[in-house]
Amino acid sequence: TTLVDVHGLSNLTANHILANLKVILREAFRCQIIDRDPASPVSLYKPDSQEKGILTIEEARKLFKDNDHIAIWGEDDIHPTINLLAMLGGLRQGEILALKTSDIRSEGVQVNNSWDKYKKKLVLPKNGKSRFVPLPDLVLVGLRSFGKANGSKTKEGFLFPNKDLDGPIDHKVINHHLYRAFRMIGITEEERRTRNISFHSWRHFATSQMRTSVGDHLARLIIGHSDVAMQDHYSHPTDENAAMIRQAQLRLLKPTACALFTL
Repeated sequence: TTLVDVHGLSNLTANHILANLKVILREAFRCQIIDRDPASPVSLYKPDSQEKGILTIEEARKLFKDNDHIAIWGEDDIHPTINLLAMLGGLRQGEILALKTSDIRSEGVQVNNSWDKYKKKLVLPKNGKSRFVPLPDLVLVGLRSFGKANGSKTKEGFLFPNKDLDGPIDHKVINHHLYRAFRMIGITEEERRTRNISFHSWRHFATSQMRTSVGDHLARLIIGHSDVAMQDHYSHPTDENAAMIRQAQLRLLKPTACALFTL
């Protein structure tokens, strides 16, 4: 149960890892490299059956309240910034970790890559396509500040580098700070697990909110829909649509003014 209980992987992800290990060890045994197959008696996890939970709008806004910002997140602005990106733009965690200074645009970010936390390298986004994600100015100001401070620290120009400067910040550090922030607004670890809320819940949150605000088509475009035909048809938001999306994101933040980004 180490993969799930200790490392926090989903049953599906753990099964992918176990299945690959089983193939390797079975072949090693067949080739007489090892004298037995230790993975043979190991069973796969049951498929994930619990639906991914999401925060309410009220809970999401509590995480970014101006007067409680430091109490909730601490002194380092990197963690609320990363979570705001996920909340407003629906970016996957790996896509946020892969962001570089060169990905920042005048009205949003260009998602060109994802960070593979197992292979420790940049890969294509999940559906194999890059996309543009509009973001409000108050978030872009913060991203440009991170770009100015961190862009030259790594050869790739990561916005959120780790302490060793050999890649982006570790996903476990991000999850740790998010779960701490949950506790600070009254969501205990037991409740979080019961509701099945994780960092990926932001993607479900953003999808739900954007579908209500700007419609299914634009929501799919922002989030990065896996349907290739849909992606080809809506390859880039028009200026008018981008403005509509950015206004919807600002409305989602209200009444939170996000002093975090008044730099």
